[in-house]
Amino acid sequence: MSGDPILLIAAHPTRGVDVGAQAAIWDYIKAARREGLAVLLISADLDELIGLSDRIQVILRGAASSASSTPTRSRRSSSARR
Repeated sequence: MSGDPILLIAAHPTRGVDVGAQAAIWDYIKAARREGLAVLLISADLDELIGLSDRIQVILRGAASSASSTPTRSRRSSSARR
């Protein structure tokens, strides 16, 4: 990435790509998160959303639902508190 971005917007980043390219894109998004970038991921792929998100919010007919933590993140958080 050029410059010093603070936000990465990824709209359907893996739609139509092969499995190898999908893994590379997911690695890129994960690396951006580790580097401190905020990531807005827009996707219809539930596995992609769960695997890459800390929080998921659904927008239906223009209205946002309440946000929730993804299962893998919330499990990690609750086990760290024990």
